[in-house]
Amino acid sequence: MHLMDVALKAYAKDHDGQFPATLAELIPKYQPDAYIFTHPAWPDRPGYIYIPGVRASDPPATIVLFENTPPDKPKLNRLIKRLDGETEALTPNDFHSRIAAQSATWQSDKRVWALQISPQKGNLAQ
Repeated sequence: MHLMDVALKAYAKDHDGQFPATLAELIPKYQPDAYIFTHPAWPDRPGYIYIPGVRASDPPATIVLFENTPPDKPKLNRLIKRLDGETEALTPNDFHSRIAAQSATWQSDKRVWALQISPQKGNLAQ
């Protein structure tokens, strides 16, 4: 997650605070190793989910990335990466509350996101 965060921030710095629409835009200039986007967090599951549409002006606690956890492991905490670079482990209830609040705020700004799931097996086709 840290390497993904570094690549996203470098992209935003070069693009007037705008984050990429897809993770594929980071390769190869901002992250030459596509493996970090395709490595599954759990067997047979995509590893991380990117929320496009984040702006550099968003609150520091804005969720940019989160760990995909399998449905059969609902009691595990979910790691998130915030806009300020901090990593947090959230309970499922806290995660759902935070993501719902972020979605509501973005909808009031007339921003809507489509989650970008990092592909598996080295395939970055969008």
